[in-house]
Amino acid sequence: FRVGLLCLKLGKKTVGFGHGIFDENRIFLHPDDLGVQFGDQKNDMDLFKVADECYAVDNAVDELKALATDIIKANDEDGVAQWLTQNSNLKGAFTMTNNITINTHSSIRLDLGDIIYFDPFEIKEEVHDADMIFVTHDHFDHFSPDDIAKITKEDTLIIAPESTKENVLKNSCIKEENCIFVVPGKNYEIEGLLVEVVPSYNEGKQFHTKEMEWCGYIVTADEVSYYIAGDTDVVPEICEVKCDVAMIPVGGTYTMTHEEALEFAKKANVSVIIPTHYGTLAGEKTAGPDFKELCARECPDVQVELKLQA
Repeated sequence: FRVGLLCLKLGKKTVGFGHGIFDENRIFLHPDDLGVQFGDQKNDMDLFKVADECYAVDNAVDELKALATDIIKANDEDGVAQWLTQNSNLKGAFTMTNNITINTHSSIRLDLGDIIYFDPFEIKEEVHDADMIFVTHDHFDHFSPDDIAKITKEDTLIIAPESTKENVLKNSCIKEENCIFVVPGKNYEIEGLLVEVVPSYNEGKQFHTKEMEWCGYIVTADEVSYYIAGDTDVVPEICEVKCDVAMIPVGGTYTMTHEEALEFAKKANVSVIIPTHYGTLAGEKTAGPDFKELCARECPDVQVELKLQA
């Protein structure tokens, strides 16, 4: 598959790829699309001959090393991963979703160097690794003081809607000087992180009204943007979102359904969607897979990645 500037080769070890056809996995690439290529075996030689840059790992066969732009660390030393993370022009693509963990429901952990949590809930262990905690609203499954206590450090920041200020100050373990309160429709810079606050609300339901001024967040780091929607329907403001990765609820009842979420996929400017908020407290366990199948059929330009183990 291809993400941004990064092209990853998937296929059997014994198959040659020089003609750009990965038939086993239904992946098709033309040699003109190839930028950086990595390899270790003779079957990589065809691609090395057409790629702009090619890097052989230290344990590669000699014939491949002779064609390489340079030699990098061996496979058992994570040579390819180290090369990618050290080259800033590919770093964003390489880490765009593999740094995301959906703990449960809408509880999200994002590793941007700094560790960022969104709506921590049902945290199993005391890890005390949070640099920032974002709260979308103060329902029990999104603002859980007991779970916040398991992840906070001395200097952890908490970012929450202004409308939740009294609750957060009274019930969280975060010192007041480390609390930042925000309102929908405004942009902030927090510890070098660009934060756009997006309204998050229901239409025709009383669970999350617009007047509450609860929030979704678009955070941007290293030119990669992540949208965490909170509990929302497909309202006009979220259809204007532009981001690389979106984490949106699809369970219905309190939020949009997976069928309604298709409208977001079609209207927003987004590359990857990770469905959340289904399978436990709300929504069927099939909501995420059903959304992925629906997008593949109706909106194939958007990649759907399932990370929630419902």
